[in-house]
Amino acid sequence: LKAAIREHGLNLHSLLLVRNGKMIVDAYFYPYDGQSVHDQASVTKSVMTTLIAIAADQGKLNLDDPLLSFFPDRTVANRDAAKERITVRHLVSMASGLDCTAANDEQTLHEMGQSSDFVQFTLDRKMISEPGKQFVYCSPGMHLLSAILQETTGQTALDFAQENLFDPLGITEVIWPTDPQGYNHGWGDLYLHPH
Repeated sequence: LKAAIREHGLNLHSLLLVRNGKMIVDAYFYPYDGQSVHDQASVTKSVMTTLIAIAADQGKLNLDDPLLSFFPDRTVANRDAAKERITVRHLVSMASGLDCTAANDEQTLHEMGQSSDFVQFTLDRKMISEPGKQFVYCSPGMHLLSAILQETTGQTALDFAQENLFDPLGITEVIWPTDPQGYNHGWGDLYLHPH
């Protein structure tokens, strides 16, 4: 297996396969040795949406709550009727209608990273379609979910995850960076062990 992966030039650090409840492959590739947590990249988005679902189940938010209702003290550029209709559900399904692109190696994500306030950067995006009408892979939209979670629970996404997801699953070693305002990156950069 390792030879085939190298032969095809795949840049893998680890490969874990489970079939019918049994681990059938557990392989690590240099320089990663499996001993430390590893960036799970966009798997973070699945964790983020799971946390939103848990918070909704706990009654801390509703998937049909308007996005802008979570940020009443912020002045939002390009505010219009369409932006007023964006809900948590639209963000979770990556159909917010915000001007966002995954092209050019996630150009909008890189632009957000150059800003001093990731949430404000994303809230200020113009609308390019009606919410719920078009799927657009939008990492900045996922980051808004982290801010919403923190605003509604009073906990960072990491603290909420530790209490409601990680600890119950026995996950103890986690690294999850934050933006300049202290919101955990909703789109990526969650570090966990492959297991």
